[in-house]
Amino acid sequence: MKDIRKATTLHQLLNLIRGLYKAIDEDWRKCASKSGLTVSQQHLLWILRFKDGSTLSEISQYGLWHLSTVMDLVERMEKLGLVYKEVDSKDARTKRVTITDKGNEFLNNSCNNSESFKFMNAMEWDNLERMKQYLDTLYMLNKSLNGDKFVHYVEQSAKKLEDELEKVNTDK
Repeated sequence: MKDIRKATTLHQLLNLIRGLYKAIDEDWRKCASKSGLTVSQQHLLWILRFKDGSTLSEISQYGLWHLSTVMDLVERMEKLGLVYKEVDSKDARTKRVTITDKGNEFLNNSCNNSESFKFMNAMEWDNLERMKQYLDTLYMLNKSLNGDKFVHYVEQSAKKLEDELEKVNTDK
């Protein structure tokens, strides 16, 4: 009986998570393309918004990409003038990636397309306790599967974004 329950639960989890991922991925593609970006390009610009000057390895960790993927992505984005690489002043073996003014412009334009995310309308924003439970579960799973550094990056960047938005609202 235990194996049947385990198989059934796995089936439900895999399919429901995949369905959610597909819906979110499609929304993200629409949002990014409205700004002339791919999902990966937009994601890299977001990472640099919070961690400008990151190394290729750090970007790999934050973006959950293979290092070779990051190297290719940065090369292409450098040719488009969205980012640039420079050798670290303390370690010549290390390259740091920085967002350009043009990259910031593209990123800011993409922020105006956040209404593309249909799943945000499906969330229970009026039930803050349930939202906290959702986030706690996601953080716990990501900590287990992707590690502390990734979770710390998400927590840190979310706090920075919250502080920036509060400052904008206070200045109004």
